[in-house]
Amino acid sequence: MRLFFMRIKQMVFKEFLQTLRDPRIRLLLIFPPIFQLIVFGYAANLDLKNIPTAIYDEDNSFISRELASAFSSSSYFNFVARVTNSYFNFVARVTNDKEMSKLLDQGRVKAALHLKSGMASQVKSGRTAQVQVIVSGTDSNTASVVQSYALQIIEGYNRTQLENRLAQNPIMAQILPAGVSGILQPRVRVWYNPELSSVNFYVPGIIVMVILMLTLILTSMAVVREKEIGTMEQIMVTPIRPSEFILGKTIPFSLIGLFQVTLITTIGIFWFGVPVSLF
Repeated sequence: MRLFFMRIKQMVFKEFLQTLRDPRIRLLLIFPPIFQLIVFGYAANLDLKNIPTAIYDEDNSFISRELASAFSSSSYFNFVARVTNSYFNFVARVTNDKEMSKLLDQGRVKAALHLKSGMASQVKSGRTAQVQVIVSGTDSNTASVVQSYALQIIEGYNRTQLENRLAQNPIMAQILPAGVSGILQPRVRVWYNPELSSVNFYVPGIIVMVILMLTLILTSMAVVREKEIGTMEQIMVTPIRPSEFILGKTIPFSLIGLFQVTLITTIGIFWFGVPVSLF
């Protein structure tokens, strides 16, 4: 047993020396994890904020302005008086269908809110009024997210209007039991990542990628290197057993993988603010 651990110890020591002497492997140990962390932490971000949106308000009533305010007060849609890019300025409030379609086709806005004429009168008379939200489908993932945001805002506005109508209707207040508003209010609770931030999803995924990919790649490179430099035959004539050879090649890169995981976790916690709990 003592010889078993001694042979493994020598193999591990030899592997560390060969790994640290090779400048390409030293670069591979540090650069890829940090590069992946930067890419997935900043570039690969699916969170949408301040979506450039045009508004076409044909009704121009208090209700239409209130609904438009519900969109603009959220952090998702941005109704600005004038949007600027590197080529031109344009007004986000349009006055006809042709202008609204032009802004969407040219990619100047990602969505458009169309409030048709007569919407306020339909709502006041108790009828169903239609609100048109046009989303650019050039990016299917972005379009689905924008559509979900718009539906949530409209549902929240409808719930608020219904609560106000029930509060102003004394007959309905007498029919309903005490403390019951007559409205189903779902309360969704996200246990982990309640803000649904993409960083909190991608950064822990990089830890798995490092363990799965880099440790396997470096171990296979170490075995192939023995064949390339012609030392595999020398190892085969030594007293080292196959199990000891495999452990000697695996243990060093497992320790390197733990170092990389510690590095990524530390950066993720203190730089990106990813919540990590051991319990």
